[in-house]
Amino acid sequence: MIIVASGISASGKTTWTRSLGMGAVIEEHGPLPDAPGREAALGEPAEYWTARNTERWAKALAAEEACGLAICDSDPLKLHFHYALWQVGEGTRDQFDAMAQGARAAIVQHRLGFADVFYVSPRDPDDARVLRNNDPTRRRRNFERNAKLYEPLMAWYRALGDLLPGRIVFDLPDGWRPPELEQNPQRYDPELLDALIGRLAV
Repeated sequence: MIIVASGISASGKTTWTRSLGMGAVIEEHGPLPDAPGREAALGEPAEYWTARNTERWAKALAAEEACGLAICDSDPLKLHFHYALWQVGEGTRDQFDAMAQGARAAIVQHRLGFADVFYVSPRDPDDARVLRNNDPTRRRRNFERNAKLYEPLMAWYRALGDLLPGRIVFDLPDGWRPPELEQNPQRYDPELLDALIGRLAV
């Protein structure tokens, strides 16, 4: 089983994934100094980030094979992030489409996929800001930019929940145990991605 914890910065997802005490945690990418900047040609960021995201998915598959459970701190597919950037004016439709095309090709090749269950932190920017201000151990330099992504991120996962009933949970529950669910039968279904984008990218 592959599960995902998602949410904005300071939403508690990293603390939650590390607290479960089971499976293998697939950490989110930290700052990557070689990542292409905003001035890069349109296809370059999509190629770069698709490659990084497939690396995380491969780690999740290896953990699932080794111990039955992979816990991803943020979704390896990552398209929720690029969708949200577009929605708040920090990216463009063309940039999102390029990312989506790269992800779709990787899904067809089984190098990226949809997790089995998604746990989405409902912590909103105001509550997250309090946590950020009370946590001196992490700088969170891009917090305010990330906080703006809350509404489109929630919209992304609500739409995905409509398409994957029972696999989206808007909570990071205490006392968590793996749910009694079969592997997502649409793990590598590009039409699921098409349907999701069709609901949102209008």
